[in-house]
Amino acid sequence: MEDNDQNEEEMKHFRDVVAAFCHYDQWIDTLEISFLKLPESHQKLIGDTMKAKLSTLRQRAKDNNQFIRNLVRGTDLFQNQSMAAQFGGKGNREIPLERDMDKVKSTLRQFSRWDHSGEPERVQCHTPILQEIERLYGSRSDKSSVRILVPGSGLGRLAFDIVSKGYSCEGNEFSYFMLIASNFILNTSQEEGQYELFPFIHQASNVINDDDQTRPIRIPDVVPSKILTTGGNFSMSAGEFVETYQHQKGEWDCVVTCFFIDTAKNIIEYIQVIYDILRVGGTWINLGPLLYHYADMGEITIELSYQQLRDVILSFPFQLRGETLMNANYTINRRSMMNTTFNVVHFSCDKIN
Repeated sequence: MEDNDQNEEEMKHFRDVVAAFCHYDQWIDTLEISFLKLPESHQKLIGDTMKAKLSTLRQRAKDNNQFIRNLVRGTDLFQNQSMAAQFGGKGNREIPLERDMDKVKSTLRQFSRWDHSGEPERVQCHTPILQEIERLYGSRSDKSSVRILVPGSGLGRLAFDIVSKGYSCEGNEFSYFMLIASNFILNTSQEEGQYELFPFIHQASNVINDDDQTRPIRIPDVVPSKILTTGGNFSMSAGEFVETYQHQKGEWDCVVTCFFIDTAKNIIEYIQVIYDILRVGGTWINLGPLLYHYADMGEITIELSYQQLRDVILSFPFQLRGETLMNANYTINRRSMMNTTFNVVHFSCDKIN
């Protein structure tokens, strides 16, 4: 009975995620309503330019909505074909929760990692990790025998980049928003720049020029299917990291965490699982901040400083190597008047026994 209840709850959540995607284009109505509520004298001051801008935003929202239609139709991966095919379905709520709609917009922005414009962030965040992997395993004649796990893999770009170097890699993701989107980009792309979308139209603050807000990205910048046929084995798993991997003792050569470990309610549990699933001599490579995701949500959570975290890591025991602080961005809009730069910690550590 408990398993049935859990499965039903998971299906309910999946339907809510699909419903959020299906309601995407309704956000533009709020902007128009806000403009029409202005005093008439104020409307006249910006009337022509605002009407033109709203018209462009509505068209770009329709373009994004068409992209989302294609994305949602690909959810047969999750064995929900009949529901996913009914684009416009309401899921379990007539109107999705605002937090779910925010996740749809965030997911669209994540696609920038698959655009040529995302290269600077990939160089910041992925290149140090890829260089460390090459340092560790690059001399092996059979790179595909090296098993690398990337929990919190998002849209799968880092995991894909690892496989493109010849290694076997599994991405793990908990969010259905990310799983649906990664399935789409990894499995349906046939040519470079095949899909055009407009991920910045939702950002109304800190805009210099209207064109900055409505500019497109074209994805993917590389076709996964053309690379994955020559690289190592590539897979994606769905599920919460601890629940999915805690019993895979000593099965992984390398675990890569990129902007991931601060998603834990109990970061020590993450470290425990990483330690357990690595073989002796295996390596954990990390790059990211400590922006604890549950810190302001009223949940029971542990927020360690890096000094505390370092002590915990050494107690397992791991042997730390190459600790470095560096600047990194996360799916930023480079034309915005405001962007956040993280001072992230990058380290490698070996499981010594």
